[in-house]
Amino acid sequence: MRHSGFVSACALLIAVAACAGRGGQSGSASSPAPEATGAVTETPAAAASTAPLPAAATVAPSSEGTPVVVPTDTPEPNILSTANGTVLRSYSPPALDRMNDGNLGNAAHGIGVELPSDAKPPFVFTFELPAVAKISEFQAALRAAADPQGPAPSVTFAVSTSGADSGFSDVGTIDAAKKTLPADVQARWVRVTANQLFDSVGATGTIAAPPAGLVPTESTSGIMTPRRTARS
Repeated sequence: MRHSGFVSACALLIAVAACAGRGGQSGSASSPAPEATGAVTETPAAAASTAPLPAAATVAPSSEGTPVVVPTDTPEPNILSTANGTVLRSYSPPALDRMNDGNLGNAAHGIGVELPSDAKPPFVFTFELPAVAKISEFQAALRAAADPQGPAPSVTFAVSTSGADSGFSDVGTIDAAKKTLPADVQARWVRVTANQLFDSVGATGTIAAPPAGLVPTESTSGIMTPRRTARS
C-alpha cells in the first residue's frame, strides 16, 4: 500500500509539471510582435519636382526637353490702337471705303495701297479714345514718296478734348527727318492728317478710366463707334 501511494504522488507531480510547460508556451505565443510605426517623409528633390509654376507665366520646352518659364506678352503701348479701346470716328476722303486691302477698323496699324483713283490726299483720320488721355509722344512710320517729284511724306497730329469735329489744336508734324514727336497734351480725339498713306501712326501716354455706360458698337461700314447704354 505504501509503495502504491508513492507511485500515485509521482504521477501527480509529473502531470502538474506538464501542464505548467504547456501554459508557458501558450502565453509566449499569444504576445503579438510590436508593429513598426512612423510618418512617410518627402525628400527636397521630390517636393521641388511637384511644386506648381507661377500662374502668370507660360511653359515652353527647352532644347534639353525640360520646361522653361517664358514671360507673358506686354500690353499694346500704342493708345491709338483698337486694343486700347480707341475707335476710328471718321476719315476722308470717303473713297477709302473702296480700297482693296488694308483695314480701316484699325487705321493706326496702317492702310492698304490698292486705292481707287479718286482717293486723293490729304488723308484725314480722327481717332476717338475711350477717355481723356495724357499724351507724351506721337510716332509715325512713313512710306517712301509715292511721287518723287511731289512733297516729302509727312503726318500732322492735332488733339481735342471738345469733340470729334471741333476744338483741335496742332501738336506738330512728323516727316522723313524724324520718327517721333514729343508732346505734353491732353486729348480725347486725335486727328491725323497725312499727305500720303503711312505704315502706322501711334501715341504714347496714359488713358483715364472710361466713362460708365460706354459700349462700343459696329456700324454698317465696319468702323467701331461708341454708344451709351440706356439708364435703368
